[in-house]
Amino acid sequence: MAGLLHWVQENGFTLVQSLGIAASLIYTARSFRQGIRDQRIAQRLTLAGHHRELWSSSHREPSLSRITSPDADLIAHPITFEEREFLLEVIYHFQTCWELARESDLVPLASLRLDASEFFALPLPQRVWRDSRASRDRRFVAFIESCLAAPESP
Repeated sequence: MAGLLHWVQENGFTLVQSLGIAASLIYTARSFRQGIRDQRIAQRLTLAGHHRELWSSSHREPSLSRITSPDADLIAHPITFEEREFLLEVIYHFQTCWELARESDLVPLASLRLDASEFFALPLPQRVWRDSRASRDRRFVAFIESCLAAPESP
């Protein structure tokens, strides 16, 4: 017991200092993890907001009503400027989601694959996709094409 008391007297300050450093590192690590979690929540909310805003505009605009129609006749009624512009925004949104899915688990890739296979199989999205894919990231093009070639079932 006397030996322990002597050791604490000799090394007490170093022990307290080391414990303080260890505690501050643990606190910093926990704060960092919480910050990452908060950032991911903010990113999800931002993405959901963009998604809601994008699709709300399609519901408000009667000129965009054919976008999700599987029976749209592109021969009788070619794609309008408004439809094309909207679909280019949707494609950009898909590409952003795809990039997030590749870089993190913020967007589940399986869900994105299912959405892409259903959406790009529709006549209007398919036409705008085919017209615009040459100017897109080749990896994103390969992803969408793989979704169309082998759609996943729910």
